[in-house]
Amino acid sequence: VGLFFCLKWGRWWLLFKKVPERNSPSSAAFYYASSPRNRGEERGERLDLDRPASMAAGRQQRVVVMRHGDRLDHAEPMWPANKPRPWDPPLTDAGVLRAWTVGKRIRAQAAADGYALHRVLVSPFHRCLQTAAQAVAALCAVPDDAALAAVLDSSANVPLDTSRVKVSIEYGLSEMMNVEAMGALVSQVAPSVEKWFPDQAELEAILPPGTIDHSTQPLFPEVPKWGESVRGARIRYASVIKALADKYPNENLLLVTHGELESV
Repeated sequence: VGLFFCLKWGRWWLLFKKVPERNSPSSAAFYYASSPRNRGEERGERLDLDRPASMAAGRQQRVVVMRHGDRLDHAEPMWPANKPRPWDPPLTDAGVLRAWTVGKRIRAQAAADGYALHRVLVSPFHRCLQTAAQAVAALCAVPDDAALAAVLDSSANVPLDTSRVKVSIEYGLSEMMNVEAMGALVSQVAPSVEKWFPDQAELEAILPPGTIDHSTQPLFPEVPKWGESVRGARIRYASVIKALADKYPNENLLLVTHGELESV
């Protein structure tokens, strides 16, 4: 499904498959990374894009990028008015459902490609945490694939095996911290904001119990500074993807983040 692009990133080859169209809510992009197999590949010769699984002559790592679901302030433009954190809307009910559905698709795609996802890293924004909660539920759901596919409307009451994945909040995956991403209303209050998000424990409470990994530290200990450029945000996203892949070299990752990362 979708288009494939092959990129060279430092010592990595990246095979890119996007599902579905760019910038759709709760879309997912799959990155397959493996060490160069021979000198021809190091010179940049074409890889076999029809057989992504065959890339792994050395080790192979998958990094799946998932955008958050439909946000409430886009459905209800007056939502930010008088809110203590107008930059941090939740998902709509449809957005929660879409996140659950895409989470099931990611699990099915991974199973079809013969791998499992081990770790989920998520932006601290509320819409991303809610999206991650649904995706993690899909990844950890105990029913087999047929039973999971039959659960169409909700992750509620689905039994979970929380040992399947570990989850961490990564501030480096935050939304672009500028007026282009957050709008004029937020830009008016941003210079005086001292605390962008609730305490860590409150953020983690949105995620399924038993999945949080407290043994690891984020690459970014706090949200990026307000006023970053679009180019600066894209550089941040690219560096964070690579750093996370290097930090967890033996794990396949799901990154739950924002639409701009799809432009990286």
